[in-house]
Amino acid sequence: MIYVLAIRQLFPGKMAQYKEVETKELIPMFNKYGIKMVGHWNTIIGNSYETVNLMAYNDMAHYQKVREAQRKDPESQKLAADLGALTMSSNSRLLEPSEWSPLK
Repeated sequence: MIYVLAIRQLFPGKMAQYKEVETKELIPMFNKYGIKMVGHWNTIIGNSYETVNLMAYNDMAHYQKVREAQRKDPESQKLAADLGALTMSSNSRLLEPSEWSPLK
């Protein structure tokens, strides 16, 4: 497994709208492409209006296949635009587990 840690800084007052887009569009998109959501958090101390997702992909080939398919998928492009309208900044990291990580 490999993981993507995605941190979004939302515009003030957009958290409720983001949650709606996430539940109605983002989670179904994850399911469509076989992406497993490992966790989702909202920051309570630190940056306000921040969400953190940890998603799992089977391997690098799965990640690349999904990314390519999403670039061609009109639903995925609409979702990116919807999320972009709510997001002030976004930062993602592609991670692989260390030898001692409980997540493999």
